[in-house]
Amino acid sequence: MVTEDPQGGTESEERFRTILEHAPVMIDAFAPDGTLEIWNRECERRLGWTAEEIDALEDPLGTFYPDPKDQARVLAAIERADGQFREYKVVAKDGSTHVQMWADFELPNGSRISVGHDVTEQRQIEASLRQSQKMQALGTLSGGIAHDFNNLLTIILGGASMALLDLEASPEAAREALLEIEAAAQRGADLVRRLMSFSRRGGLRRRPLALDETISGFVPTLRRLLPESLALEVDLQATDAQVLADPVAVEQVLLNLVSNARDATEGEGRIRVRSRLAREGVIVEVVDDGRGMSAETQERVFEPFFTTKEAGQGTGLGLPMVYGLIQQHDGSVEIASALGEGTTVELWLPTLEATAPEATLRKPSREDLRGHGETILIVEDDAGLSLTASRCLQRFGYVVLTAPGGAEALEVLDAEPDVDLVLSDVVMPGMGGRELQRQMQEGAHAS
Repeated sequence: MVTEDPQGGTESEERFRTILEHAPVMIDAFAPDGTLEIWNRECERRLGWTAEEIDALEDPLGTFYPDPKDQARVLAAIERADGQFREYKVVAKDGSTHVQMWADFELPNGSRISVGHDVTEQRQIEASLRQSQKMQALGTLSGGIAHDFNNLLTIILGGASMALLDLEASPEAAREALLEIEAAAQRGADLVRRLMSFSRRGGLRRRPLALDETISGFVPTLRRLLPESLALEVDLQATDAQVLADPVAVEQVLLNLVSNARDATEGEGRIRVRSRLAREGVIVEVVDDGRGMSAETQERVFEPFFTTKEAGQGTGLGLPMVYGLIQQHDGSVEIASALGEGTTVELWLPTLEATAPEATLRKPSREDLRGHGETILIVEDDAGLSLTASRCLQRFGYVVLTAPGGAEALEVLDAEPDVDLVLSDVVMPGMGGRELQRQMQEGAHAS
């Protein structure tokens, strides 16, 4: 509600107050001293607080945004008052978290006013659509990945056989075979990690990311999408540039764009993936020399479920998903196309402030990993995996205890209270890893 007394106001002021009160968007305003000036019905409907309850709060901003970083973002946006909508997570009266878009404006008298709308349901639908799109993409990838795994297993099994034969007669040959096994297993682990990350549910997990490195690492997967008659050319010129991004989201965007380019070229021609620095950010382009799009089609490409493909050939979710993900990364998407001249999709993501790559991306050395007699408890129901992990940790100077499940781990912790670290599987028969963690935190086993 509007908290100022309307009596004595002009007719235009009364009309303004009526519009504020009944507007289908949230509108609020606070004085510089924190006093609430405007809190309309939509604010109350979405967040549950009445204007009187807001006035009674000692720290309204801290109530809405418990994270000090979010508070700083809000205050900076209010100060700028540039009218740009930004996404925030806002805590309601009932403790639930709402995803909302807010923009701040400066009025002629110098005061600030904030306008917002709730996009919680929209984000939930988008997450569901993304998961559906991921599952569809996984089906596309499965054939190539199965082929890769078959090759990796052939290397591992063949290398193991050769190592066993050469172990006594030729130790050096056995060592080379074991190194091949290790490399093949690492490639297999990378494939599994990518699949598990790609199919996961949940929100974005943004972190500092060397974008060119992420794209380069995903190129082999992109090549599996394409027939041999279609060339994939990669030209990455944004070396060492970092963005704040979810690597799985970046991969999903590339997967969607390259899949669209493949369909547009009808299996022949070339697709180019390029990156460069521009406008305080990184531009990534996916270019094809396919059939292109008309101006009318370009106006609708970001509409959910709009597709020019035949029935059963497309969901119409690929480009809307790309647009939504890039927007959530504070970026932008532009498309340039003409019939018969191919299509260029340009993504722009803001770069992070200069960050030393060595500080964020450096892999640990063997000396970093070496222990000094610390005790580690491994909780794992797979005996082979537990044995392998134990041997590795013992080799690096750790004392290792093992337990086949959560209940047994608690018994070990009762008997050995000086455990420095617990490494636990999550999914196990009986007590799993999460329940073990909860009981450790609630009891005296907070290692």
